Amino acid sequence: MGKVLTIICFVVILIAVGVVVHFVGGVSRQTPPIQNYEYQGSINELVEDISNYTKLKSNGKYFITDTVGNIHEDYAIRLTIELKVGNDTIEYELKIEPQNKAVMPIKTNVYLTMAYNKTTVSGGYQAESPGIKPLVDFFNSDFLSSLKKLHKVE
Repeated sequence: MGKVLTIICFVVILIAVGVVVHFVGGVSRQTPPIQNYEYQGSINELVEDISNYTKLKSNGKYFITDTVGNIHEDYAIRLTIELKVGNDTIEYELKIEPQNKAVMPIKTNVYLTMAYNKTTVSGGYQAESPGIKPLVDFFNSDFLSSLKKLHKVE
């Protein structure tokens, strides 16, 4: 009876450890961005350009969803852009972080982390997600072309 109880305890502990490892692995996993861009300017300038872009769109809006760091040492932000295109509602999520502040001119890394069509339920967080290509193409042709007119995106 003692051996059976020891084996049962051992199996229960293995299951518990496996669940914890699975949970921690899923939470800490980061999906690579769909695309990377470089903005010629600061984070604040980029946010101002995004604000101007959404003002030009009749049903465009943006909102900052997360901020990491502080204003004195620079910070990174997560930002969502929501657009109404025809009958579709499209959402883009961006991760924006400064490059090395000591290097001039100031540049900002921009990562497209999500492209999602809420109406057709297509797109997602990965470059291979179904329906992502037309969403990324629209982002590149519409949003980025607006910023490229300012000669600020590569």
